[in-house]
Amino acid sequence: MEKTNKINILQILLSIALAVILWAFAISDADPMIYQTYRSVNVQLRNENKVTDRGLMIVDDKNITVSVRLHGRTKELNKISKDQIVAYLDLKGATSSGKFVGEVFVEGISSNIEVIEISPKYITFNIAQVSSNDFKPAFETEGDPGEDHSVIGITSNKEYVSISGSQDSVAQVSSVKGIVHLSGQKADFSQTVVLNAYNNKGDIIYDVSVNPSSINAQVSMGMNKSVPLTVTFKGKLPDGCELGELSILPASVVVAGKAEDLKEVDVLNLGEINLTGKESSFSLNMSATLPKGIILTEEENFFKVNVEILGNAEKTFDVSSITLNNVPTELSAQVISPDEVAVTLVGSEKVIKQIKASDITLYANLKGLEAGVHTVNLQYKLPQSVKLKKISAAKVEVEIK
Repeated sequence: MEKTNKINILQILLSIALAVILWAFAISDADPMIYQTYRSVNVQLRNENKVTDRGLMIVDDKNITVSVRLHGRTKELNKISKDQIVAYLDLKGATSSGKFVGEVFVEGISSNIEVIEISPKYITFNIAQVSSNDFKPAFETEGDPGEDHSVIGITSNKEYVSISGSQDSVAQVSSVKGIVHLSGQKADFSQTVVLNAYNNKGDIIYDVSVNPSSINAQVSMGMNKSVPLTVTFKGKLPDGCELGELSILPASVVVAGKAEDLKEVDVLNLGEINLTGKESSFSLNMSATLPKGIILTEEENFFKVNVEILGNAEKTFDVSSITLNNVPTELSAQVISPDEVAVTLVGSEKVIKQIKASDITLYANLKGLEAGVHTVNLQYKLPQSVKLKKISAAKVEVEIK
């Protein structure tokens, strides 16, 4: 009897064990253990304020993601999304500039789930000393103003703004600018403008911060007006030289300003040109000094001025007519020789080109002479603004009879 009872108890225990094993297999089949990888899990950077408190900053992109591989029951893993996984990296160990390697951890996962792998497990950051600088904000415009109007001035409520970033990045900044958007405005207006830091090539430097990041810009609008350009001259040209044509390229410009200021502007003088010692034509670049409240609608304030100088020129004229003055009464006179006199004149090109041989007067004075052949001094009268350089005969032979 006792033996039978022991057999029954053993059978019961074996049955229970078998039932547990069968139950475990049944559960395993219904909710098996699996591996699942969650990609692009965002990594939180903790204690970043401790880095900034030390006057340091992270140079690299702080938007970091990792892949997390978990092991657990199917039903539990299926309930988890990547946004529920908390991955973090502690920056409190970043105490100086240089490279800092931080380890990524995961939290907020059920104890029934095992973290198998975090990839990458370690992240390297470049830590730099924070630098700053102040800049006067500048402005550019985009779009078009109203017809026959221009922007004549932009001011802001901030004389200077501050930039901060790594020493290398701050050193690249050459200007801080904002874009004012135009859309047909004719009257003054204000606009909130976003500021960006630029290098000397005109590219935005994104890894520096501008404080404040935006400012209020007051935009002054003016009317357009086309006016001619001119210059004034001082000094004296060398003898025989003459001022020729003056040309200015362009001959006129468009200026802009308030209506009351434009009334006073009918011509724009580029300034004085000194002609002293100038013997030949020349060109130079000049810029306009603008009246208060007036601007050029084009940014370029350089104009090419061409000045023509008509220098000394010479030309020889063959004069065959010689006038005989004071011929004795009741006598006649004629030139025996020479038949023709070569007269060389010097003067400005313009004047010389206009002179003819007939404009030159040659004459001899016969006063007090009697009948016969005489050698008489040859005299002359020349057109204005020229000088005699050479004459082929100083005397003429005259016969009086």
